Amino acid sequence: EEEEEEEDFGDDFTFEEAVEKMNGELKSLRMRRKKELYVLELMFRIADLKFKRPSNTETTAANAEEEKSKYINKMVKEMDVVSAFDRFSNHHAGRGLHYSTLLAFFTDFHCHRLTLDSKASLIVGMCKAKRSAHPASSQLFIIRMFSSCNGEEMYEMINYLQSKMINVSRVIQLQLSDPLLQKHFYEIVTEKAKQFSPAKPDLHIMSDIDDTFYHSGFGLGGPKYPKKTVFPGILKLFMSLKARVAFVTARPQFVEGATAKSLKRMGIQASVLCGHLSDSLLIPFAPQFSNQKIMARKFNNFMNYAKLFPQARFIWFGDSGQADIETGLKMIKEANLMCAYIQDVVLDDGITFKTDKKSRKMYAKEKVYVVDNYLEVALHMHETFRDLLDENMLYAVAKACFMDLKAIEWGSMKKQKEQRWKEHLDQLETINMILYTRFKFQAIDPDKVEPFPKEMLDTLTSTLGDDSES
Repeated sequence: EEEEEEEDFGDDFTFEEAVEKMNGELKSLRMRRKKELYVLELMFRIADLKFKRPSNTETTAANAEEEKSKYINKMVKEMDVVSAFDRFSNHHAGRGLHYSTLLAFFTDFHCHRLTLDSKASLIVGMCKAKRSAHPASSQLFIIRMFSSCNGEEMYEMINYLQSKMINVSRVIQLQLSDPLLQKHFYEIVTEKAKQFSPAKPDLHIMSDIDDTFYHSGFGLGGPKYPKKTVFPGILKLFMSLKARVAFVTARPQFVEGATAKSLKRMGIQASVLCGHLSDSLLIPFAPQFSNQKIMARKFNNFMNYAKLFPQARFIWFGDSGQADIETGLKMIKEANLMCAYIQDVVLDDGITFKTDKKSRKMYAKEKVYVVDNYLEVALHMHETFRDLLDENMLYAVAKACFMDLKAIEWGSMKKQKEQRWKEHLDQLETINMILYTRFKFQAIDPDKVEPFPKEMLDTLTSTLGDDSES
């Protein structure tokens, strides 16, 4: 079988036939030595324009470079790059050289011809492939792809990868297992960031999930809202800020994908930075020790994420039930965090807040703001960071809060319903006064606000609830 002759197209084949033949060989059950050589031969022939092109195409010295770039990038777009990185192996003597040649085709021979989209596709393909047989060469491939980007390309590349991966920082950590290469990679990102500054720094929201975004009933707080309630106003606030969202949660990694899909159904394209199951298992027996482990894990996840975005601004959203205050204080002290907003959990009576006024004032001096609800967050952001939340956004968030409140099915939680409405109405009185006196906005009347569509909330809460219970 090794000696069996492969079909030879010579030079009489089109680009489409070459790519189809490459993908066919890459998907074959067994990737033998001659198959690897044949794929490489086709790749180099395409790069050298040695294939049949339209009759009206004339290659001259002037346009040869443009033609080569065009077809190489088209090849990357249409070929199965994941299978290419996955199927080339060194299980037999000498075959590791084929894999090295495959990588060198992109990094050494034609890197200068690759567009940003092609580089991103190759990096994503490498991350998806099983390349345990080539750890060193694969890591160097990723490093060299990133190194070939200029400052603006690096900025766009990281943002693109974030949109394609649930946790881009963890993927980078897994792909670059060598500590020295990890360090070198972050040095490259930092250095490239000095070459390009976006017109307006991106805002990244780093947020916990349970008892911050969603009342799962599995956090350390009392019954502030009915179980499986999305906190009133938070969806509209996140959308109004037009920020990149990353959820930094104590949830274990095996629910990472399900959590990301649940959030996406509500229109939130977010990264999910999970913790470890062992961090939470000890909560009933050693809560202080467990909270310290959770804080350390969240902080490390944040730092690994933040290193990918040197030009960005960050805001932390957490709750007072599970070391999020301490995490926020540490982020502000040791990283580039603007401030932290902490949803105060309630005690078992569902009414009394955990954090007293004296402690809230003390934390506020450190830019950690403990709040009752997201209406209070919106008001504070408008007064403190008006470039992030203007009067139109404040009005929209305030209205959305009451849409969400009206959609909540309180059941037997009459005391909590009365208290939560009172807290929101107290904040709304101040907001209405600001919006009218400064901007002549008509006052928001909660009685005239329609509730948020129940079916849309049910879609999210059912899936998020399944995640947290698992």
